[in-house]
Amino acid sequence: AGGEDALRKLIATNPSNIDARLALASCLTVKQEYHRALQELLALVAQDKHYDNDAARKAMLAIFSLVGERSDLADEFRSKLAQVLY
Repeated sequence: AGGEDALRKLIATNPSNIDARLALASCLTVKQEYHRALQELLALVAQDKHYDNDAARKAMLAIFSLVGERSDLADEFRSKLAQVLY
């Protein structure tokens, strides 16, 4: 999708661009910037819970597995995700 910088420019011009935000979260995950990736994904869930068959929520769950299901980061964002969903 052009990399992190290109995606940030797209988002700056259109903050509701869900595809760009999802791609940015993917870039951040690949760079192992899990906290920032989870922030983007949580914002996506808040914007549209069911976008692309729950892609943002599923990506968050995948990151929880990467960082450890009971890690501080997973616990923090699992709680935030529950608040957004319910």
